[in-house]
Amino acid sequence: MNECKGNKFLVCSEKHADSIGDALDFNTCVLSDYERVPDKGLIEECADCANSEEGLELLISSVERSVAANANASCTVRVDNKVWCIRDNYEWKCPPGRGVVENWVREIEKLSGDGEDGTGYLYLAR
Repeated sequence: MNECKGNKFLVCSEKHADSIGDALDFNTCVLSDYERVPDKGLIEECADCANSEEGLELLISSVERSVAANANASCTVRVDNKVWCIRDNYEWKCPPGRGVVENWVREIEKLSGDGEDGTGYLYLAR
């Protein structure tokens, strides 16, 4: 499967799954071992979507959101609508301290109101 076709499959699953959690579980399963996907109906819907005009439109929309967010590398991690860290060519490119998972978790907890100061918010863009 080429990368664009795979990406269409992933954005279609996001649209057709019952929740973002189901879409994440589904995508993780498909990426690691598609035979473990329990919901045959969902995989058929996603396959139909990925092979249709709808899949192409969803992929274009996803790319447009990435461009608008200035996410130009294969993995751009954003926290609070700001670039936190970038992984490109198998290498993390981060400001000091941001390449550490614990610091990323601490920042998300702070923004979600679960941090030490109890303030902030967490916004998950789809």
